[in-house]
Amino acid sequence: MDAGALRQGVLCHGDVTHTAAVAQMHTLAAHYPRSPSLYEQAHAANFFRAVAALYPCTHCRDDFHAAVAHDPPRRVTAPLHVGAAVPAPLQAAEAAGAARRVESRESLAVWLCGQHNVVNKKLGKPLFPCDFAALDARWRTGAPGCFPEGAESAAESLGQE
Repeated sequence: MDAGALRQGVLCHGDVTHTAAVAQMHTLAAHYPRSPSLYEQAHAANFFRAVAALYPCTHCRDDFHAAVAHDPPRRVTAPLHVGAAVPAPLQAAEAAGAARRVESRESLAVWLCGQHNVVNKKLGKPLFPCDFAALDARWRTGAPGCFPEGAESAAESLGQE
């Protein structure tokens, strides 16, 4: 299936679905705030947990769910909303010293690259360098063919610059 079919709203399966999902996650990380609020941090962590729980490919979902549980995107220091209890698995992750992966755009992009490389290693695919500048160039700035004519960057095409 080609990119034209994607633009026409054709339902995609297999590799196209995976490619689109991975691109969406990396693009979200690339456009995440440099200094996000606690509210944005909670939503980013919840997004990646939701993807891990709801991904349509069952073996991919199970694998990503286990990876996120092992290396969570956020160390929970408080309930996500007033009156809520912090779930036990998240308390355990905090007690184990899990790093805050959603505290900045850089930490989230590098964490996600590491998660992607876990999958690539299992599939025998090449590993990506998780250098923030390279990730930013690929997913935030983009190549000129990746954004509408007249826009000077991918971020500009999203109305962010």
